[in-house]
Amino acid sequence: MKTVVVLYGPKAAGKTKLARRLNDELSIDHIDPDELVLIWIAKGLKPDPEVGWLEPVLDKVISLLETSETVSVEATGAWKSDWQLADNLES
Repeated sequence: MKTVVVLYGPKAAGKTKLARRLNDELSIDHIDPDELVLIWIAKGLKPDPEVGWLEPVLDKVISLLETSETVSVEATGAWKSDWQLADNLES
C-alpha cells in the first residue's frame, strides 16, 4: 500500500527539517510545494484561480508514488487546497 505523509504546520515550523529526517532515516521521498511553485512561476505558469497549485502538486505526488512506497509533502493548512490535497490523495 502506498502512503503519503502530509506535514501540516505554519511557515518555519520545521516541516522541511522533519521531511529531511524522514528521508535520511526511513528513505521517505519528499515534495516541497513551495519549491515547485517557484519553479513553475519561473517558467511563467500561473495558478488556477479557484484551486491554486492543487492539481500540479497532486500530479507530482502521484508521479513520485509510482516509484516510492511512501512520500511526504508539506502544507501549511492555510489554504483550502492544502486540505483538498489530502482529501484527493485519500480518494
